[in-house]
Amino acid sequence: MAANQNGSTADGSRHDAPGIAVIIATYNRSHLIGETLDSVLAQTRPADELIVVNDGSTDDTAAVLRRYGDRIRIITQRNGGKSSALNCAIPQSRSRNVCIFDDDDIMLPNNLATHLQELQAHPEVGFTYCLNHVFDDTTPPDAVDKTPVKALPDVSAPRFFNWILESPFLPTPMQGMLIRRTCLEQVGLFDVELTRSQDRDMVMRLARRFRARRIPHALWALREHSGRRGPGFDGHNADERYAAWMAHKQHVFTKLRESVDIAEYVPRDIADTLVAKPRAIERYGYLQRGVIMAIHGLHECALTDLDTYLDLRDIDKHATSQAEQMLISKLAYLQAPDLALPTVYYRAIGHRCRTHPAIAPPLLRGLYWSARRDLWCKRDPHSLRMSLRRLAVIALGACHQK
Repeated sequence: MAANQNGSTADGSRHDAPGIAVIIATYNRSHLIGETLDSVLAQTRPADELIVVNDGSTDDTAAVLRRYGDRIRIITQRNGGKSSALNCAIPQSRSRNVCIFDDDDIMLPNNLATHLQELQAHPEVGFTYCLNHVFDDTTPPDAVDKTPVKALPDVSAPRFFNWILESPFLPTPMQGMLIRRTCLEQVGLFDVELTRSQDRDMVMRLARRFRARRIPHALWALREHSGRRGPGFDGHNADERYAAWMAHKQHVFTKLRESVDIAEYVPRDIADTLVAKPRAIERYGYLQRGVIMAIHGLHECALTDLDTYLDLRDIDKHATSQAEQMLISKLAYLQAPDLALPTVYYRAIGHRCRTHPAIAPPLLRGLYWSARRDLWCKRDPHSLRMSLRRLAVIALGACHQK
């Protein structure tokens, strides 16, 4: 059922019913979906709508869903992926607030009540997000609130968008959010080209335009399991998920690079301090975008942005500011061994140190921090060796032409 521009659905009903719609897309999770639905139905503040999209499941998911009778609304479609399933359900829901939940996770009983209370108390906020527990298949559903909690910092509003962009993994999964419908209507539906990272894409679009509010409590639990991921036409096993996720994430950030103005990469509080300085916002913006591209594995884009920054620096002759030095350090900082960029990237930034020696100290400092972190945290020795190897590559690149 499609929504018209005036907010009405095709049958004339309006998207203005008070309360919460919980929407779940599911595919071949008959062994898990029941625990998820039970947790949603056990809320202290019940959902006004619980819509489940059976995305062409070939197991007995349909039979499991029928057991819930009229307590849930079932939409059945041909297998099209999570984005397609959610795009089908969102326009058909009527509540003012939307929670998009996964078919293998668990809601804690006070989840919806807490989120709704925060949204109602803060009309300036577009969506709320919260902490979560992490559990595996050895944990019974009634014990998930005893498992470890994934901590989240309370990021200020001017820095929130950049925090989302710089995070290697999405720090605010949609299962832990409650979103005003008006915000979803303004940013548009999910990208159907994505079979992974569709949540990352949507959260970035929301964070770009609306304020978020953190709830400092764990209100849901993320299940870690070895089952298959993705739709039937593009599925993969748990041990293949990193490669699939990385490819889709890079699609998301390539699209972002093409659509977001360079000034938007500068946090608003920093932009206020730079507005009187010629080219300062441009310089910071290109460096910040380069850092984001490097973090997400797009090393050629990162180098292009670094070159643009260096050209601008040559034009205006202003020294590298302390804030810029911090960003340059991040270009070389290793978040984790499996997120490391290829050696050719570190050699390339090493070469740039020859013509722009001012960037060498912060680049080397970034790798020094990586190595120090690995020593302090007693991480896998491979991570430390990788930091030291990259450090040597940058140093040699700064001394020798290709």
